[in-house]
Amino acid sequence: MIIPMPRRRSAAVDASIADAAIGLLREVGYAKLTMGEVARRAGVGKDSLYRRCSSKAALVHEVVFGRYPSGYHEAPATGSLLGDVEALTTMLQDANTTPEAATAIPGLLGELSQDPALEARLREQFYEPMRAGFAAVLDSAQARGEETVPVAPELVADVLVGTMLFRLSLLRVEADASFPRELAQFVVRALTPPTPSRKPPPKSRRR
Repeated sequence: MIIPMPRRRSAAVDASIADAAIGLLREVGYAKLTMGEVARRAGVGKDSLYRRCSSKAALVHEVVFGRYPSGYHEAPATGSLLGDVEALTTMLQDANTTPEAATAIPGLLGELSQDPALEARLREQFYEPMRAGFAAVLDSAQARGEETVPVAPELVADVLVGTMLFRLSLLRVEADASFPRELAQFVVRALTPPTPSRKPPPKSRRR
């Protein structure tokens, strides 16, 4: 009995599909992008495209955000908690401010509630690794002797991601090179235990 070997994905085809999808996002936006047009522009069959990505939303997320690190294996190691958090916030801002991301994010958010499979995939491949990455940052800080208040790492990661999405995608605020550091400073101040206040020595009574 001969068992056919699984086909390997071609890196050249993957690159053509990504270029086609990003080009269409910039030209016509998320709503008007179709899988058929991506396949035509990339020079591949629709079946080949659907074997790679099951839906338009899955394709767009992969080509727009797949190049950015999201997991604990890529967690920054700058040597300080502030530096690590700033590196994470800078990466988040960079990922969410490309022209293709600006048009893709509203469409993706609108489709998540209608596509449970995509929601599960994003949770597994993006959201949970992002949370694990922040947990690794906190673990590294504590190993260096940097004290932090007790807090669930996923809560702080959600604050970082949620703030960036709200600011850049919903309010449409222009990207600001200083904002990642400002957000990192705010988060690190909240994570830093308060310094115990010293009571002044009692005044001596005069006789």
